[in-house]
Amino acid sequence: MFITYKKILLFISLLLLLQGHGISAQSKNNKGLKKATTLYNQGERELLNGKVEKAISYFEKAIALNSNQAAYHRGLGTSYQLNNDFKKALEEFKTVLSLNPNFSRALYFEIAKLNFKVMNFEEALNGFRYYETLTNLSKDVFGINGEKEVEIEKRYIENIQKWISACKLAIDQNKYSEISTIQNLGEKINSVADEYFPFLTNDQNLLFFTHRSTAISDENLYYAQRSTHQWGDRLLVKGQFNTDANEGMSTFTRDGCQMFFTACNRKDVLGNCDIQVAYVDSTTVNSVDKLKGYSNSEYWESQASISCDGRVMFFASNRFGGFGGTDIWYSLRQEDDSWSDAINAGKNINTELDEEAPFITDDGETLYFSSTGHVGFGEQDLFFSRLSKDGVWGEVSNLGKPINTKYRELGFFYLPAEKMVTSPQTDQAVLAEWIYIHLNFPIIYTINPLPTSKASSKIV
Repeated sequence: MFITYKKILLFISLLLLLQGHGISAQSKNNKGLKKATTLYNQGERELLNGKVEKAISYFEKAIALNSNQAAYHRGLGTSYQLNNDFKKALEEFKTVLSLNPNFSRALYFEIAKLNFKVMNFEEALNGFRYYETLTNLSKDVFGINGEKEVEIEKRYIENIQKWISACKLAIDQNKYSEISTIQNLGEKINSVADEYFPFLTNDQNLLFFTHRSTAISDENLYYAQRSTHQWGDRLLVKGQFNTDANEGMSTFTRDGCQMFFTACNRKDVLGNCDIQVAYVDSTTVNSVDKLKGYSNSEYWESQASISCDGRVMFFASNRFGGFGGTDIWYSLRQEDDSWSDAINAGKNINTELDEEAPFITDDGETLYFSSTGHVGFGEQDLFFSRLSKDGVWGEVSNLGKPINTKYRELGFFYLPAEKMVTSPQTDQAVLAEWIYIHLNFPIIYTINPLPTSKASSKIV
């Protein structure tokens, strides 16, 4: 499994604060216990080098020789956490505190977070609330770790209300539609490489999506046609459209004649990627134009979603003026068909990390998007927010299981009361983006949409 360097640092920063403390003098005097200490130290080195499986092996051997050292279990738990094995990580962290309840206050927060990851939402909520009470205690109660954890705990305290809110939302998840079946669209569409950002036409017989044949090849726009409930082979969009550069996520106006897509590294783009418009006849692109106005910039713009009436375009950008990383922005179509200055979707949607791949519903009142900044089940989850009466996007909700997993969900599309299509990352020998359709039993190929107002769009 691929582990990012940034992710390693996130966990190692805490592990290093806790390492070695509480290893008894007896460990240094007993031959078997000294061997356990050596194995533990080897595990630390492997973990710091990003070799998680080797680290797990060393920590397990150390614990086999001496199971009473809290630091050993902390190291093993951290390794499991890096490997996305949240249940085993939870067991190890609980063992740490059973051996020494005052070993680490920060670990109480980590346990609550892991309970959330394994969907023990009530336990997670109680854990975060208990951690809040522990913050009233002096750091001296937790010994040398209490002193060393001060900076990390500042971040925990900053984010704890967000985690508590996420627990409450997850507990209330039964208010929303429940997905009972997940179906892969099959090998004619999906491959061992990447397929993502699906868009289904109104008649439900054409599926457009981004495909890259290898991990290092450029992105191109493909389509597949359905007949008698079977999808045909993926085919390149026709016309002079796909190039040696990247052509990304597409969204269509409701008449199917205009397609907004991401164009990268072309001579006529302002940044490295811009949103452009193509004029389409079924599966053939007849021409491509730059967008008039100010929706594009010298930064990265991508992943457009156009409102039902074609007047509002949502997209992702890392332009100046956001909250950090990539944000969700929107632009308004003017009377002369130019696009207004981009408007940030606001602090409820955007975080200091990445929000991208927006999808606006037909009524313009629900915005779906993907995020690494909001509390989720894995690397990147799908969320939604509703537009309030005063025109502000409200608090976000996680779409929950089984749509979101411990991996990456990026890209979302559905036709109301018809289909919902996402492109989650799968746990295969070759990790790839695959397109799935989520079905609601007992009506095949349908899903009950999340409750939305029947009023017309209020964003325009």
